[in-house]
Amino acid sequence: MHTPAFSAADYDKKIRQTVPFYDAYFAQAAAAVQGRFKKPVRWLDIGCGTGRMAEAAFGSVPLETFVFLDPSPQMLAAAKEWFPFPCAQFLPLSAAELPADGQFDVLTAMLVLHYFREEERLRILRRCCAALAQGGVLIALHNVAPEREEELARQKEEWRAFQIGQGKSPEEAEAHLSRRGREFFPLPPAADLCLFMQSGFRSAKVLRASPFQAEYLAIK
Repeated sequence: MHTPAFSAADYDKKIRQTVPFYDAYFAQAAAAVQGRFKKPVRWLDIGCGTGRMAEAAFGSVPLETFVFLDPSPQMLAAAKEWFPFPCAQFLPLSAAELPADGQFDVLTAMLVLHYFREEERLRILRRCCAALAQGGVLIALHNVAPEREEELARQKEEWRAFQIGQGKSPEEAEAHLSRRGREFFPLPPAADLCLFMQSGFRSAKVLRASPFQAEYLAIK
């Protein structure tokens, strides 16, 4: 189980100080689902956190069920408080434990998969593919590495500057950057796309990206 970057109590504030376009990624995910299915959808959000993905989905996409999946009891408790709806279900499970029974139309994994090294990430992506019905979609957002190693120093400096500009102290920004290679394991977007295809998805593409994160759409 990975260690969350922030506690449930201050997650929403801290994550916006860390990830550029944070809210836009969730709006993009909801927009990618709108109109794709001719029936209410069965949606599972992996690593749901406090429920930001549900906030974008509820009211914009017809839902049969929305499953909040997170190994953190604190995160699930926060999500339950915000989304006490009949179609909402809450599972205290990790990404590696998600039900792989082909019942879902949509899976989202927002800022989750970068916590797994490449081999384990591939296993989880295969499980995601198995969890989806035919024609279902996985939308995933995670930290990325630059395509060329020599660009890494500039990426780190730009990300440090962004975080400080959003109100973090230099020490807080450096502490987050130091987690790279220890707690999160970014890959270049081209490598990420290859993993989606190796996992059994029939197509995968980038929906939106910054120098630090990329959002993908993969179709089973």
